[in-house]
Amino acid sequence: SSRLGSGAPAGPRVPWAHAAPTGPWPAARCVSSSSSAAAAAAAAAAAAAMGSSCSALTGGNAYRTFSETEDEFETTSLSSGSRHDVARDEFAWSEGRSPLGRTLPTDVKRIFLLRHGEAEHNATGCDVPDAQLTRKGRRQASAWREHIGEFGAEVVLVSPLRRAVETACLAFQDEGVPLELCRAAREKWWEEEANQPSSPAVLRKFLKKLPRGNEVDCVDEALAPTATPDAEQSVELLRRVLVARTEGTIAVTCHWGVINHLTKMNANNCDILECALSPSGEFEVLSQHSSPGWQLCLIQCGWC
Repeated sequence: SSRLGSGAPAGPRVPWAHAAPTGPWPAARCVSSSSSAAAAAAAAAAAAAMGSSCSALTGGNAYRTFSETEDEFETTSLSSGSRHDVARDEFAWSEGRSPLGRTLPTDVKRIFLLRHGEAEHNATGCDVPDAQLTRKGRRQASAWREHIGEFGAEVVLVSPLRRAVETACLAFQDEGVPLELCRAAREKWWEEEANQPSSPAVLRKFLKKLPRGNEVDCVDEALAPTATPDAEQSVELLRRVLVARTEGTIAVTCHWGVINHLTKMNANNCDILECALSPSGEFEVLSQHSSPGWQLCLIQCGWC
């Protein structure tokens, strides 16, 4: 099946899986996680080379199972041995609880990886050039606006692809936190038109229609060609630049491929993965937060 559709094709790339309330997961294959610590000494040079800030998420203590027959995922924490421990804050919003995970050491950063909402290529299976959000995707992103401030992000780093930019502007529309584009936060699979950024002129016109669009910074820097040879090295650059950031709490609006490459975990549209980033560049996933809009849908549909 198409690599852009809602179904999961054969092979390692599966960014379209839908959330499943329970198992089973027949014919599952396990993907062991791994983490590669980036050299902290290279962080400053990477940041200077990029000209803007970037994001990353890499973590080791989880594995992922994927069902070939049901196109569904289960993520299990190796440290806790329970899927529900990883996603323990899944319904925090409806219960009025704090979304944040445990207290972190002062030298460890808290990173929030927000996957974009459903986009045109997710819904249609077609390679839509620099795809925008669907109506459902805009609802998913907007559902975060009343809650996302509770994460306490000091800056939001945003992929320059339009679906990520739109998600960030909708989710953070009521916040005053800076919004910065970061080219290296773009999706992998650069050969696809959906993952090729628009020109600065097209993106600036697009931003005029969005809440806080006029506040989005680093447009020219994020859309300037770089010497990064491939998507794999681009994602690794995110890690190094993020380590070099001075902020202690950073939100990143990005993509399935970026999150999966660095965490070996699945993220549905508009999920947020809350992580701890060590000074050496290693990530630990603390919690996975579903969009409040998705939770409301589950409740209304009788899933919970």
